[in-house]
Amino acid sequence: MYRSLAVAFTLALCGCSSTVSTLQYTPTGPVQVVSAPTVGAVTATDRRKEAPNRLATIMGGFGNPLKTLDTAKPVKDEVADAFLEGLRVRGLLAPNDQAPFRLALVTRKFDSDQYIGRGARIDLRMSVVDRAGRTVFEDSATDEESEAAFAESGIFGKIEALQRLCEVVLDRSVDHLLDSPGFRAAVSRLSDAGS
Repeated sequence: MYRSLAVAFTLALCGCSSTVSTLQYTPTGPVQVVSAPTVGAVTATDRRKEAPNRLATIMGGFGNPLKTLDTAKPVKDEVADAFLEGLRVRGLLAPNDQAPFRLALVTRKFDSDQYIGRGARIDLRMSVVDRAGRTVFEDSATDEESEAAFAESGIFGKIEALQRLCEVVLDRSVDHLLDSPGFRAAVSRLSDAGS
């Protein structure tokens, strides 16, 4: 038993290990596909209080980071990519120079951590902007997911589990925003776009 504690203590002192990964968007259910693509670009701004690529942290018993998850691109760009894929699978993604609308995203919160339990949180604002630069629709999504992880705390924590929780809240947020009746109505107003 003392040997196991000594090994755990030594690993904790050795510092933090970091994993770099890319987020994958998967719709949470069937999507309604349209025949007229109207959104050409997605831009994103990061307003989180985190490093640009930091997404998740597994904490040790003293609140020290043991394992971290960083995204290959800045988190805001991973979020934008998820929305681009969401638009694509719904038939809404058009060539940029021909599209009457673009999406502007603000990531206010998106992170995950594990101390005893693990959880992920997200808070996004989406604006639909026409060619003239006018915001024609705005909406927000907030979500969180948590689960117990008593047997996998500290150095035994799995960074992949935190990534999965992040993808769960991101997928649900993309679906909520892109499938809302208000958004669908806004991007179908072709007669007013760009005029």
